[in-house]
Amino acid sequence: MKLHEQIQLFERLGPERTLEVMQQMDKSDLIRFMHDLPAKRREELLSNMNLDHSAIIRSVLNYPPETAGRIMTDQYRTLLAHETAKEALRQSQGTMHISASSYLYVTDNEGKLVGVVSYRSLALADDKTQVEELMTRRVIHATVDMDQEEAAQLLQRYEFIALPVVDENHRLCGIIQMDDVIDIIMDEASEDLAKMGVAARISTLIPNHSWPSDAGFPGSFYCC
Repeated sequence: MKLHEQIQLFERLGPERTLEVMQQMDKSDLIRFMHDLPAKRREELLSNMNLDHSAIIRSVLNYPPETAGRIMTDQYRTLLAHETAKEALRQSQGTMHISASSYLYVTDNEGKLVGVVSYRSLALADDKTQVEELMTRRVIHATVDMDQEEAAQLLQRYEFIALPVVDENHRLCGIIQMDDVIDIIMDEASEDLAKMGVAARISTLIPNHSWPSDAGFPGSFYCC
């Protein structure tokens, strides 16, 4: 649905119903919608929205467009490095859907990302084992100012379900899930296919012979 169609739909719903629907929307979708709205209309909606929702949206909209910060979500669970496996499991249960293959991010007391641990490792560990003994300290991550395409490439390269996002002080700010970057990956693939098509068409226009070495042309033709 295009932006003007979404706006028309919300206008038909009325202010109260619009706010109800928005607060039930996926935050990534809501943030993209808010970003495209005229500033005055966006501020009207944010000022009437639940404070928790509006605060999250305002903080994300502060990041420049096309950056990882713009597409990250706050739907994740963190653990403290000094917690025991038993404490970590107790705190994790019931907060959100976690499967045996899930990974949880580990932070220090300042909120800095220090590791990642699998739920399976916690479940199999001795109750008194500390999280820092189980976690992996080398964590592949994005930064809030990283280009969205670069963040999407990291998710693809390492086949992650989610990618943590940190700020300049290495504090964990959010995560990017594969669902958040599908459109970016598809757009990038479409651009690559278009470039390949252009390169193929150009190659048919180039005479099939080698240029002299002193002619000032490269030995191969590259289309950027």
